Amino acid sequence: MAAFVAVAGLLAACGGSAGDSSAPSSTPSTPSTTTTTVTTTTAPTGVETVGSDGCGTEADPGPTVEGAGDVVQTIESGGKQRSWRLGVPAGYDADTPAPLIFNFHGLGSNAAEQSVYSRLPKVGGDRGAIVVTPDSIGGTWSVGADGPDVRFVDDLIDEVEGRYCVDTRRVFAAGMSLGAGMSAVVACARPGTFGAIGLVTVEIKPPTCEPVPVIGFHGTADPVVAYDPPGGRKTTPQNVAEWVALDGCDIEPVSAPVGADVTHDRYGGCGGGTEVQFFTVKNGGHSWPGADIQVPWGRTTQTVDATELILDFFEAHPLRG
Repeated sequence: MAAFVAVAGLLAACGGSAGDSSAPSSTPSTPSTTTTTVTTTTAPTGVETVGSDGCGTEADPGPTVEGAGDVVQTIESGGKQRSWRLGVPAGYDADTPAPLIFNFHGLGSNAAEQSVYSRLPKVGGDRGAIVVTPDSIGGTWSVGADGPDVRFVDDLIDEVEGRYCVDTRRVFAAGMSLGAGMSAVVACARPGTFGAIGLVTVEIKPPTCEPVPVIGFHGTADPVVAYDPPGGRKTTPQNVAEWVALDGCDIEPVSAPVGADVTHDRYGGCGGGTEVQFFTVKNGGHSWPGADIQVPWGRTTQTVDATELILDFFEAHPLRG
């Protein structure tokens, strides 16, 4: 199917109105617990580094260390000027291929808010990754597999891999809410491009997809995208089960509590270096676990840090030939 029909039905639920938006507020959250260290992955072996055409090219702009850790850029895509944010790590070396991470905002939000809220440009940069946070048009993503936003991502990959030294085996995508849906869309629309994806508060699988490692997070009290919706719609566990089946993993996970309010499910036995991990936040809201900004859609757990866990997962799941 050309369009990701399941996500299209969630557009209103993902925060399209002024009172129901995925855009974070600027109010710092109060940590509910101390963040707990979770060991989720082991380092991959036998996966070579493959540098892009930009290796050996002087960085312009160079490393970004202030603010959110990224700067505004523009590019023409589909006949339109599109905005995006670029984070280049302080230790960037034009001769050493760096991971590339796409960071997608939710419906009603934007790249600047997502950069600050997720902290991916800053934390990812500290870990040596180049982070691209695109802006949608009008606060919403086109979720067709052949739509303008997938082509926008194609153009950004070409742009960044041409200007910087990118490890093409280590390109990843993560996002919040509809941005999580967009991460799944681009990974499924462009198989062989993304090593793994990180999904926060939306984990629906596109109807056509090849196996890909997935890490996800969802709160059981999410008032925007319900964990267990009424009316016969798919529940979060059913959505996760579709990724598990796609990746050929064991049906039953190894489950472990993390603190008092988080359960970590890890599905083993997957094929081809894939893996599915999922964190369920008891009484968690429509929020990014570990974020230091409070959103108005329920509680944000501080028991786990989605940013750090996503980065750990990405490091362990490069694209395998």
